[in-house]
Amino acid sequence: MYPDATIPTLQLSIDYYKPAQYHYDLAKQLSSLRKKGVLIIGSGNMVHNLGRTDFSKPDQGEDWALELNEIFKTKILNGDHKALIEYEKLHASAKLAVPTPDHYYPLLYS
Repeated sequence: MYPDATIPTLQLSIDYYKPAQYHYDLAKQLSSLRKKGVLIIGSGNMVHNLGRTDFSKPDQGEDWALELNEIFKTKILNGDHKALIEYEKLHASAKLAVPTPDHYYPLLYS
């Protein structure tokens, strides 16, 4: 993306024990870095449950995962940050899609 590596880069770790609101608030504080040319990238996956993955169907997703993924995308496009912070309340399948928040929290930063 930036072959000359002229973009400041800093790796951050997710505090697994902090709630989503904490991560969102920290991300808001870090957002001022964007104005200074710092690129903020989040890596993870909004829907991440390898324990429930059926590897015999590599081209198919579970209905609950596809549905929640669409809900997340709609909330992102609409800028509905409150719903994304309170993702557990979005749908009954949220616990299946996000069994642990460490893969979800990077979304709140990016």
